[in-house]
Amino acid sequence: MRLLKTHPILGLANSFLIDSPQPANLSYIWNFGSLLGICLIVQILTGVFLAIHYSNTVDLAFISVEHLYYITLLSSAYKILLYAEILY
Repeated sequence: MRLLKTHPILGLANSFLIDSPQPANLSYIWNFGSLLGICLIVQILTGVFLAIHYSNTVDLAFISVEHLYYITLLSSAYKILLYAEILY
């Protein structure tokens, strides 16, 4: 506890997160609202991203979906390899 008060960065985090005055009606239900807001933003962004890559012909629709699949597959593989390289 003493480290939280004396360390400059931890003291700043302590003053904002732990020692900050909070209203009495602030409860855990407010967390659900913020999580719903984050979910809404993610859904809007992914919807815009998919709308940008949409094509209405049969041939191009399959190619665009395949393209998105390979983008996500390659980015996931890259993140896994990058994380494994950091560990070792």
